[in-house]
Amino acid sequence: IQNQYTKNLTFYKLTKYLGILPMLFPVYYGLYGLLQFIEKKSITKIDKKIIALGCFYILFVMVYIFFERCVINYRPVILDGELEASYPSSHTMLAICFCGSSIMMSKYFMKKNIKKPINIVSWILMGIIVIGRILSGVHWISDIIGGILISVFLLCSLYTSILYVEKK
Repeated sequence: IQNQYTKNLTFYKLTKYLGILPMLFPVYYGLYGLLQFIEKKSITKIDKKIIALGCFYILFVMVYIFFERCVINYRPVILDGELEASYPSSHTMLAICFCGSSIMMSKYFMKKNIKKPINIVSWILMGIIVIGRILSGVHWISDIIGGILISVFLLCSLYTSILYVEKK
């Protein structure tokens, strides 16, 4: 049993620290939007896709806060001596939402020579974090599935808003 826990703890730590990397995407796109704002001196002149992405990030934070306050269930293991909210897996949501939105937006806001490597890294990060969270044993499988479904819904909302902006 001790070896299994150690193996799970390894996946837990791996995904915990890898979960920091997807947060670089909102920083990148946030700076991109800020530079547009400084350059054009008006929020109305910022690319509407960047505005949509900013709204997506705000929506993500609101969903995250909602599930932190309204606990659906707790982790199957106790970490750091206390029960923690488990549904949905926030690392799963973070990886899928931030990496997925970056993949979606890269066609508009990344140079061709860095777009492909960034997208490959994004797909790999999503896979490692989601699978690592399953293998870590700190979530119920329903937490992971819930995180995936919520993320897909949020990404579909972003995609729809991008299509709307492009039509206008």
